[in-house]
Order: sequence, then C-alpha cells, then structure tokens
Amino acid sequence: MATALDAQPKLLLEHVQAQFSSLLGPEDLSSLLEALRAGADRVMLRDSSLTKAQRTRVHEAVKKTLGPSYFSCTVDGSLVIEKSTSVTRREEMRRSNPLRLQKFLHFTLYKENMDSNRALRAIAGHLCLPVRQLLFSGTKDKRAVTLQRVAVRGLSCERLSEINDRSFGPDCKLKVCGFQEAESGLRLGDTLGNHFLIALRLLPDSTEPSPDMLKVIQEVIGSVGVVNYYGPQRFGTTEVLTSDVGIKLLSGEFEQAIRMIFHSKAIVEPNLLPSKEAVERRSFDEALKLLPRYCFQERDILKHLVKCPNDFLGALHMIPRTLGMLYCHAVQSLIWNIMASERLKSGVGPLPGDLLLKNWYTHIKERANRPDDNDEDFTILLKEDGLPEVVRLTEEDVATDLFCLCDVLLTIPGPDEELQYPSIASCTRESYIAALKLRGAEMLLNAENPLVKVYHYHGAYRPLVVKPRGLKMRLVNTKGPREPIILTDLEKLATCDTNNNGVMDNEIEQDPAQRLQ
Repeated sequence: MATALDAQPKLLLEHVQAQFSSLLGPEDLSSLLEALRAGADRVMLRDSSLTKAQRTRVHEAVKKTLGPSYFSCTVDGSLVIEKSTSVTRREEMRRSNPLRLQKFLHFTLYKENMDSNRALRAIAGHLCLPVRQLLFSGTKDKRAVTLQRVAVRGLSCERLSEINDRSFGPDCKLKVCGFQEAESGLRLGDTLGNHFLIALRLLPDSTEPSPDMLKVIQEVIGSVGVVNYYGPQRFGTTEVLTSDVGIKLLSGEFEQAIRMIFHSKAIVEPNLLPSKEAVERRSFDEALKLLPRYCFQERDILKHLVKCPNDFLGALHMIPRTLGMLYCHAVQSLIWNIMASERLKSGVGPLPGDLLLKNWYTHIKERANRPDDNDEDFTILLKEDGLPEVVRLTEEDVATDLFCLCDVLLTIPGPDEELQYPSIASCTRESYIAALKLRGAEMLLNAENPLVKVYHYHGAYRPLVVKPRGLKMRLVNTKGPREPIILTDLEKLATCDTNNNGVMDNEIEQDPAQRLQ
C-alpha cells in the first residue's frame, strides 16, 4: 500500500513544479505533483500530443529532478512516470549503457589449487554473471600457482575486488589485481607464451648434476631450442585424456563423450564416483542428486539430461564454450605432436617442403644482406587475425644455410580450405588424414561438421622448435625436502619480508653465468 509522501520535502515539489511547468500542461503537472505528494507508484500523463522531442525533454527532466528513484517510459503514446525497482533500474542501466558499448576491464587472476574453469565459475557465481562473460586466452593447471589475464565487460574494479575478501575452501586461493581498461577482450591463443619458475627436487639416491652440466644444458637449449610439443596440460594426466573426449565428440559419439568426462573427473575426485555410476545407468536424476556441489561442469550437463534424457549433444552445449573448445583443440594438438615426431624422423634441419611464415622468410632473406639488423620474433606475426601466408622451402633455400629448424612451421590440422601442409612425405595432408582416420577423428577436417560452428576450432601453424627466452638454471641447497624453494607472490605479500623469499629468489635476477658458478 502506498504511503503518503508528506515526507517529500516541500522544496523538492517546488523544484519539480518549476522544472516541469514548461514541459507539461496544467492538468498533467497537477497529476504529477499530486502523485508525488501521495506516494503513488505510477502516474500516467494524459497529453498524448507531445512530440518525440518534447517527450525526450520530459525523460531528461525526470532523471535530473527525481533521480534514480523514478523512471519514465512511453506506453501506447502516453508518458508514464513510475517508482523505480531494482529490476527497472537494471533495465534502465542496460538500455542507457548497453554492454556491447562498454569497455573491457582486464585483470590478473591469481589462483592456487584450482584450475582455470573452476576459478572463473567461482568469480562468475559471486558476481552473478554468466561465466561466458569472462574472457581468457588459455587455461592454467590446477597443480601450479598461476597468474593469467582475464577480461570482462560491464564491471568496475571495485566490484571485482570484492573477490579478494572471499574464501574458496581449504588449500584454495583466488585473488584479482592489475586492473586495466581496454577496447578489446581476450580469446584463446592470444598469449605469446608463458613464463615459468620451476623447482625440481632431486629424488633420494639420485646423482646431483654439476654446475658445469647445467651450464651445458642451458647453452644447448638456448642455442638449439626444444621441440614445441604440447604437454600434459593440454591432454590431462588421467587414463581418460582430453583428446579422447574430443575424438568421441568429432565421431558423433556424444553419450560416450559424456561418460568419459565423468570417468575422468571421478579418477581425481573420488566423491564423484557414485554419480558417475548413475550416469552409466542413465539414471540422470539420481546422478544429479549424488553429484558433489563443486562439480559445476558436470552439474550443467546433468541438469539438461534430466529434462532431455536423449539430447547428449545439447547437454554438452551446456558447458562453457571455451571448455568445449579445449576437447577439439586437444585432438588437434595430439595430431600435431604425432606429425612433429614424424617430421623430425626425416631430419633435424630445414628440408625442402618445410613451411615458413612468408613475412619471416622475406625477413631472413633481407637480413642476409643486412647482418647488423636487430632480430625480431616471428611468433608475434603468427598472432595476426586469420591464417598468415606461408611459403615452402625449396632445395635452393635450404642450400643457402640461412634457415634453421626454429624457423620451420608445422600445420595444426583444421577444417580451413586455405590451410597449407608441408610437402615432406611424412607430414603431407594425406599423412594428417591417415593419422586422424586411425583414431576415428577424420571429421576434424570437415568444414560441414556442425561442431565447427559450436566450438570454433580452426587450423593454424605452430613453430616446430622454440628457444625459451631468458632461460636460467642453478643449483640450490635446502635443509630438508619440505623447505620452500620458491615462495608464491601471495606469500611474499603476506610476509612483507624481502629477506625471506625462498632459497632461490635472491638469485633470480643475477646474471645466468654467475648463477651457475
């Protein structure tokens, strides 16, 4: 029941009268003042002859004079002024400042003992956002302490900072920092690479490497590079690999793909085992009741299957698209690894038929005539939108000795018609097709596959060999197997003690030659 607005200050009513007297007729102005005085929730103005420009001035006057407590709208040609609610305030905010026009807020996500998808779900849940609104360029492993950039629209850094006061369970930590506005968001593959700080503890009775040995290893890796294989982070470490699920997706075995997702999760989360067994019996309602509350991805799948028990593809669409993309990307990565091994069997130097980035090929040719030019990193050129142009090395190119294995690209297979493949016998397009058929994943190359539109996977080129930048290695001595070697950034902030940053940290910025002595 509306209460009388005697509490409405007389001064405000006088201000409303002054602002609206030139905009409204006497009857409508009287109705508005009476409604405000009585505390009415809604008043409709009777004058339907107002032009669009006049109605716009009334809308502006409502915002300026009455503030967020009221809003105005047009209903069947008549102006209506209503009390605002939380719902109407949100709608007005979305209308006046649509999400698509807002800038992106980029921030750094710090996490411990959580994978990227769980961390993003936790953030989205706290902020009441769809998880798809959080954009990122790559997933980070659960077992590492990681930092990565994330982008979101329509959010202030003050609101986002509330995350830092939340608890996310025992042994799990999640923090945000490094806020920055930007015109564009992020997408998978935008990162140029990762920076790692890794501590390897010697096993009992193992031989301790000498500083001279480490120096040789560092020099070889720095000058020759390492094969650019995709590692366990891309495939997982359980008996059911991410690529196994991707192969089932590509072959249309959607129910089997879902079973594999549950089986893989149950290996690392034993509490999920009863739910997994119910899924295998197709008892989806029972599986949902038995599912641990923190298994977000599996919960989304089961909620759909409870409603539509036979729509397994639809259930897979319930998981975040970026997560679904990883299953297809894992198949691409698996085939790339296989082809990389096949290519290296043919030789450990550049060969006729190898692919090179066209711009980089031209740069190397020109650099031969200007040896003092500063080198650049061709991987930056690979990040351009669309497929970059590539060329195949000829016998004459190889004979010049201008090129090395680090310049060579190997194709990541995909459905793109313009995608090029090496002409070396062991890794031609036909070799890729044979490797895919052997695993039942030949639909990866089919542009008509409906999964292409869902998960947006495409072909690309990846350097066969890479040289890690700034590689530094050293031996450290510890008092015991549990002594921290590297403190996390959060631990450093907590201690605020620059003299107690782990046994390695005092050496991190030293010259690598000194570090190995």
